[in-house]
Amino acid sequence: GGNWFAVSDRGASPTFHELGHYKHEQHIQHHARENGITTAQSKDRFNQKLLEFLAENKYNIGDEISGYAKEHYEYSLSIGDRRMTNEIISEAFTKAKLYNDKRSQMIIDFLERGDW
Repeated sequence: GGNWFAVSDRGASPTFHELGHYKHEQHIQHHARENGITTAQSKDRFNQKLLEFLAENKYNIGDEISGYAKEHYEYSLSIGDRRMTNEIISEAFTKAKLYNDKRSQMIIDFLERGDW
């Protein structure tokens, strides 16, 4: 299995984790403005397309990203919370930047392309 957190040190990882959240939010807001939709609509579209991307590329969130991201996703999905992909993005961002993890970077590239 994977780790509970993508990167479990107390140095740079919490900063990168929060930066990942900020970057995610900025892309959602930009996408909403560019497409003339609400941020909620943008977030819904992003979630749907990201989940399709993860399935197509056969990601195992718990093993490849983190146990924390998987648990947050599953709980949020069960209650219909739009924030369901927040920790996937933040943990993938942390792992991509601090471990140069290619599969995590693919998730961030997907976010940055804005094709959703």
